[in-house]
Amino acid sequence: RILLAALLLASTTAVTAQNECYGPNTAVNGDFQTYTGTITGSNTWINNNLANWNVSHGTPSPSGNLAIWMWSYSGYGEGVYMGHSFVAGQTYRVSYDLGQSADGNPTSTFLVDLTNGLTPNGSTTVPTPASQFSVTNMGWTNPGATVTVTEVFTVPTGQNFSQLWFRPYLAGQPNPNQAAVTIDNIGIEELIACPCDVNA
Repeated sequence: RILLAALLLASTTAVTAQNECYGPNTAVNGDFQTYTGTITGSNTWINNNLANWNVSHGTPSPSGNLAIWMWSYSGYGEGVYMGHSFVAGQTYRVSYDLGQSADGNPTSTFLVDLTNGLTPNGSTTVPTPASQFSVTNMGWTNPGATVTVTEVFTVPTGQNFSQLWFRPYLAGQPNPNQAAVTIDNIGIEELIACPCDVNA
């Protein structure tokens, strides 16, 4: 009987996992390919010409074709945020490609938050949003590599957010070097009822 109960529980868990379905990617310009004018390494270009993106702090740089490069050390640095509506109680799956510098201080972190109240800002001082909810708080786990990070989370009850904020953070010294990252291919999907559930 114990074995049968365990098998039934495992079967139920498997079905639950299989029935978790997500809608289409609704991130606007998550690959940085929608822009106007000539690409430049300036905040003006990101804030005014790169669709749906703004600089939260510092002077992030376009990299390659295209990604965004950012640094941090001694509690200062660079960051960017995109506009997106995150609704209280809704579950989301956020994914992005992250490249971490090979020689960054191993105590470096990479942070992603839902936020409200960020505004374009060129100071290297890290701003404090009006409200925020942590999506990623990752150590320097893949130095020198680019990996796809996927986060699944539910927005807390009673809280709505309008921004998705990305930045590296190193409180300490650049020893052996600063925390530097590239981000690209941001995707945002909402948990939806699976077709089989709807037709049941």
